[in-house]
Amino acid sequence: MAEPETPQDAVATAGWKKDAVALALLIALVLPLRIWLLGSTEVASRDSIGYIRYALQFEYFTWDQVLYRHDQHPGYSLAVLAVSWPVRWVTGETAAETMQLAAQLTGTLAAFLLLYPMYHLGRLLFNRRVGFGGALLYQYLPISGHHLSDGISETLFLLLVATSLLQAIHVVQGRSLVRCGLCGLSVALAYLTRPEGAFVALATVLVLFGMQMWPAWRMTWRRFFVSAATLTVLTMAVGVDLTVGSGRIQKESVRVFFRLFGIEFHQQTAERAGPRERAAPNPAIHTSRLALGGAGGRRGPLFAITFKKSDHLDQRAAQSARALAIEVSNGLHYVGIVPALLGLMWSFRRLGTMPAFWVVAVYCTIHTATLFMLAMTVGYVSDRHTMTLVMCGSPFVAAGIFDVSQWVLTLIGRGGAGGPSSNRMVTAGAAVLFAALLAVCLPKTLLPLHADRAGNHAAGLSLKGRVHDWDDVVDDHTWSHFYAGMVFKEDKPPVQPPPGVVPLTYVVITRSRDAEINADRRKMEEYAVSAGGLEVFHWPDDGSVEAARVVVYVLPRASWNWKP
Repeated sequence: MAEPETPQDAVATAGWKKDAVALALLIALVLPLRIWLLGSTEVASRDSIGYIRYALQFEYFTWDQVLYRHDQHPGYSLAVLAVSWPVRWVTGETAAETMQLAAQLTGTLAAFLLLYPMYHLGRLLFNRRVGFGGALLYQYLPISGHHLSDGISETLFLLLVATSLLQAIHVVQGRSLVRCGLCGLSVALAYLTRPEGAFVALATVLVLFGMQMWPAWRMTWRRFFVSAATLTVLTMAVGVDLTVGSGRIQKESVRVFFRLFGIEFHQQTAERAGPRERAAPNPAIHTSRLALGGAGGRRGPLFAITFKKSDHLDQRAAQSARALAIEVSNGLHYVGIVPALLGLMWSFRRLGTMPAFWVVAVYCTIHTATLFMLAMTVGYVSDRHTMTLVMCGSPFVAAGIFDVSQWVLTLIGRGGAGGPSSNRMVTAGAAVLFAALLAVCLPKTLLPLHADRAGNHAAGLSLKGRVHDWDDVVDDHTWSHFYAGMVFKEDKPPVQPPPGVVPLTYVVITRSRDAEINADRRKMEEYAVSAGGLEVFHWPDDGSVEAARVVVYVLPRASWNWKP
């Protein structure tokens, strides 16, 4: 006979059911957005193409050979490879479209799984309403909403960081060794995706040490050392060990470390791959054109900020702080900054007594300090760098909205005395404010991904039917090269043309609206024409070649010797 349910069991069961309902509703609300962005994507991002190349190389080379060729950590590429197996099995081919779908499905799955740790982070810091609102808001903010469907490593990284923070909160609240192990494992997986993942372990150990200084939170020193060691050893054993397969830690981790101290890191990469390896282009991970007022800057899309570093330390610090503040504000779509600050200010006294809050606060402090120091040394901050800060700030936006609703109702004399009726009114008011915030975000969030690259996509599809295995495609934007299928031939043995057949080079020219950039591309185009190149494609195809945005020329490979 089953034991009768105790009041505590009933409360736990009721809480579990509420959480399950909230998560199911979150999935239902986010699903249309993910389907829309997945279906309206024009092209894969340039970074996504790089990760697809990275993933496929695991099928041709050994672990150490692949790692030695790439700066980035392998976690996301391995996830793309795993997702691509069933996708390729269903479609029966390894092509640009199937691998793009695999990369985006990897991010989409991570976006849905992210709902769980984000909801519980907000619930543990505030309550279920805030957890629900913060998790939903982050999915619908324009920048994070797009990145979560864009086939880039941040999707998986955000899931693993949020999971690590959730486990870290359980560590400081319950001191469980099992939670320490789970936290160490999730931190290791985050580190395998991006080097910044290790910050969660550092923040957790610092908070555990700080708790030892506070009598009310203190544990035995033996317990402290065992907990810290469990977390650290698992992180090192899983995370670092797997990235030392090539005889050294990933270059990106080392480069980040050196840049913190203003030192540029350079390493000559030895050729250690097998006979089938061919040099493959590795597109730049970040591109940006927004200046902060200094000389030499040009304005462009606010997905990153670059600035000419001042020679004066105080001015460079101001430039870096401003760049970082702008990108965080941009991540919250600017209007979210006010409720986020209000939510932090009005709840800080209560949160300050919770070790869980200090895990998140210390992590954000470490991450912010790292970004600030990098901006000081390289003059660059990307919106992707600040996504974890925006993720941690989203619950505070939701909390601020509820606080504003409570304040307004109290001001007009409708706040009540805190009973069920008053809570319903506060929730209704917050729902109205939350809906208004989402309405402000939606026009940009629903924009198709990379819609301005339709010409490069069309050029790639046109080349797919023209290019032979012995031909080549020159494309500084990568997209046409990718959709022509050339990425999937890079690591295969070179194919010799039949006797009498001349190998060709197809040169893709993407004309820019920026006069300075376009001047350089015009020189490349003039060289292609002077070398005997013939125009075989232009886009839009209903206009003249002179007015086209994308033009493709073909010429004998032996005639192409362009050097910028």
